[in-house]
Order: sequence, then structure tokens, then C-alpha cells
Amino acid sequence: MEPITKGQLVDVALKHLALSGALLNQSPRDTTDFLSFLEMMVTSWTNKGVNIGYKLSEFGIEPDATDDSGVMPDDASAVALNLAVYGAASRGLLTQPSLRASAYEAYLGLFSAELIQRESNSMLPTGSGNQVEGSWLSDYQPIDDNMSVENNGQLDDLTL
Repeated sequence: MEPITKGQLVDVALKHLALSGALLNQSPRDTTDFLSFLEMMVTSWTNKGVNIGYKLSEFGIEPDATDDSGVMPDDASAVALNLAVYGAASRGLLTQPSLRASAYEAYLGLFSAELIQRESNSMLPTGSGNQVEGSWLSDYQPIDDNMSVENNGQLDDLTL
């Protein structure tokens, strides 16, 4: 599988804007601007804790369109849709609500909001089991311990 280039992501974003009627007459300047918008948008995501494997440009916010983006194929649509909305907003262009909604849904799909659940059986006692008359009883479910964070999670002094 060939890597997805930054230019391909920009092209798809510009196509979304053309299809929505927000940017019909595209120029080479649009491609250059949207490459910069791509770098800024993904950097802002990384600052928020959303890491999609994007490879930042060595040249700051002016990347080469042929550079490998590092974006996986299943994340490419989310990046392109959000780039269309981000770039249009940066240019003062109006986008259709359906495009913004699609971009938002795709963004939410970049990370899993579902927590892994442990199987529980309310018919079993809690604990770690004990030995009764020489046999080991393992049919117990673990006790749930609540976690707490001291000092509101602030790491002030870590000296040893």
C-alpha cells in the first residue's frame, strides 16, 4: 500500500469544498494555503491529545505536497473533511452544515470513546478466593477499587 501524501489530502479537501459550492474556482495558491492549513490543523489536534501518526514537515508550516503524510487510510477521510472545514473557515468561506456535520462525525471517529468493560457476574462473591477443605476456589470476581488522584493530579515536586 502506497503512503498517502499531503497533497492527496489537500486535493480531497478541495474537492469537498468544490462539491459543496464553497470554493468553485481553485487556484494553485489554494493548494499552497491548504497544505499550510493541514500542518496547523493536525498540530492543534496533537496538542489536544489526538495523534494520528501525521508526519510534520521539516520546513515548518510550508510542507511539500509530495511528502508522506503518515496518515493511515482509515483516517484519511476524517483528515480531508476536517481540513475542508478548517481551511474554509481560515479563508472566510461559508460551508454547508452537512459538510461540517460530516467533518465532526469523522473527527469523533478518530478515537474510540468506548471503554473496555470487564465481564461481571453478580452471582459470584467478590474477593480473591480461598482454600476450603484442600481445594482452590477460583470462582470469585475481583473487588473494584476506586482510583484517586492526590493534589488534583498536579505533579509539583518529583524529587527523590
